[in-house]
This record gives sequence, C-alpha cells and structure tokens, in this order.
Amino acid sequence: MEYIIGYNGNMKIAVCLSGQLRQSWRKCLPTWLQTFSEHEAHYFGHTWTTRSAPNFVKVTKGVDDLEEVSNNEMQELKRELPNLDLTVMKQIEFPAGLDQALHDVNYQSQFYGVMYSAFMKKRYEIENNSNFDLCIRLRWDTMFDEQWQVPEPKKDTVQVIHLGFDQQGHRMRVGDLYWQAPTDVYDISCDFFSHFNRHPINFFNMNSDLHYGPEHVFAYYLKESNLYLEQIYPPIKLVRPKEEHMTGGGDYETV
Repeated sequence: MEYIIGYNGNMKIAVCLSGQLRQSWRKCLPTWLQTFSEHEAHYFGHTWTTRSAPNFVKVTKGVDDLEEVSNNEMQELKRELPNLDLTVMKQIEFPAGLDQALHDVNYQSQFYGVMYSAFMKKRYEIENNSNFDLCIRLRWDTMFDEQWQVPEPKKDTVQVIHLGFDQQGHRMRVGDLYWQAPTDVYDISCDFFSHFNRHPINFFNMNSDLHYGPEHVFAYYLKESNLYLEQIYPPIKLVRPKEEHMTGGGDYETV
C-alpha cells in the first residue's frame, strides 16, 4: 500500500453523511467542522423524512408511528452546514428478503443511504470536472470525541475502523460507522447495496452459528473487490437520545 501524493496538510475532502437524522446531529456537527477545518471539505447528505428506523419503532413501541423531521429542522441543518448538498427522501419500504444474508430492512435502508450520498458526491465531481482527494463515510449521529489528524488516502485501500475477526476467529468484520478512501475506491465500497442479492442466507455456511451482521458481509465484499483494508483509529462516538440507546458493546454517548 502506498500514499497517493503528498498534500502538505490540506486535502479536498468529500464527507458523505447518511442515515436517520436524529436530533443529536446538533452535538455532532461542530466536531465535524473542527476535524476537517484544515481541509477543503464539502458535505453530501442523504436522509429520510422520518427520524427513527422503521424496525426500531416496531420493536420498541409496537406501532408504525414514525416521527417526521420538520422542514424547519432541515433548514437549520443547511444554515449550520452551508457547504452541504442534501437529499431528503420518504422512507422506502424495502422488502424483507429472507433468502438474503442481509435481509433486515434496516440494513438495506442504511446502505442505500450510503450508496446515494456517494452518488451525490460522484455527480458533483462530474459536474465540476474535479475529483476529491479523500472521501469519508459518516453518520448523522457520529461525533469526534477529540481533535484528530485525518490520515492521507492510500492507493486501492479502504481505511476502516474495528478491523478484525469475530469470536469464532473465522469471519473478518469491519466497522461500518466510518471509513475513508480515495474517490475511485470509495465509489466501489459504497456500491455494496447493489450486491446484497449476491449473498444468500447461508452465505457463511455457519451451521448453528447465526450471529453475523453487515460488518461481516461488508468486509467480504471489500476483499472480493480486491481492495486493501487498513485499520485507522478515529476517536468517534455514536450519540443517541436515551430512548434509542442500544445495549451491548460499542462506544456510545447519550444526549
């Protein structure tokens, strides 16, 4: 793996945001501005008109009453992040493809947004006849917990968090909260959604071991795409309201 070029501390960065627009974005946004302040950053955001993922509401409340994000809040977001191209969609009703490894509609919703924000980035590059040096995947509810120097991109490499193997030691996994890559490699990584139907429910041939998620299938997709993986260590946290704070591992903060 080799660095593409020396940037002397300044890069043209595309920050691609996606997911549900939880209210915690107000706490996260200042940390993005601080982290990318030394660079020329442009933001591309995709989100849904509803604040919570459909499965979360059904499981926790037993209803389909999804809270709508107001137009006033969308306008506030644009004021606070003026260098933002934003697409807001009504939540797509993804089919629960029970024959697919990633059949959960939340996974489909998540990676559709990842793909779409990358599409927005690519369209901008074509229209402006200029490519970004580095592209970064972020969620609306992700904050940087301390100042961080963004690593330079490496050729044919996706720089990821939480690169490792599961407890069984036989399935690679990568964290899907954050990753970064050169623009051409980033486009490949974000096309993961288009490949969902290539991975059947018995993809891992796990017998009784059924505990896997998008982190495992995504890692396989990246390796299958002949991309190098390198672990990096951005100081990030998920920031969620208490009622959406999930139990289990991970570095979370509630607001």
